[in-house]
Amino acid sequence: MNSESMIQLGTLFEANLSINIFEESFYMSVFYAVLSFVFWMIVPQLEYRFNLFSQCMDNDKTKVHDFFIYFLINNGAYRNLTFHNAVRANLAIDFGQYSLIIEIISLIAAILGFLLICSTYYRLGMRGIYFGDYFNFRFTERITAFPYSHFDNPQYLGTTMLFTGYSLFYHSPAGLFLSVLNLLLYKIFAIMEFYELEKFYPKTGSSENSGSIQKEDTKSLKSKSN
Repeated sequence: MNSESMIQLGTLFEANLSINIFEESFYMSVFYAVLSFVFWMIVPQLEYRFNLFSQCMDNDKTKVHDFFIYFLINNGAYRNLTFHNAVRANLAIDFGQYSLIIEIISLIAAILGFLLICSTYYRLGMRGIYFGDYFNFRFTERITAFPYSHFDNPQYLGTTMLFTGYSLFYHSPAGLFLSVLNLLLYKIFAIMEFYELEKFYPKTGSSENSGSIQKEDTKSLKSKSN
């Protein structure tokens, strides 16, 4: 393995940690993660503020949003596939005597993360998950039922837990690096998203609800933290 294409990360449990940043699946996973982030930041804003894309499709926001969902699902699938390949292709960490306990903890974390993601999809639906607010698909009121009763951004948290648990289970420093990268992108986006959602769904009460989604032509109330 070429030392010029490595980032030396130090020593952990008597193992040298290295990431081959020029391994194809690693840098492609970074690419797809950043590409998703760019689309989260730009496309919903352009449509919400200027109706930029719906103007090209006879003002049909449903078609525009459907295409946006299709793109994000496919891009996310490629990100996850390249993440998996990077985890398996890069050097593994030797946890020594701690291997079993770390694998158990990582497996639990991954399962809990997956359940958080599933509960978010159940609560928001496809349009709610994929930024429907910006395309005039909004809930009638702010959602406060689980998982939003306990977490501000359950999908982001769940994905981070799933990636981190998966990386630890396979002893992968490359996976841990990619998990941290995705977490940072989520954190940056969540800050912007928080202020946008406060405009869509001002807090008017604390009653628990599951919400119902509807298409609107004016701003209304909602919750989502993707």
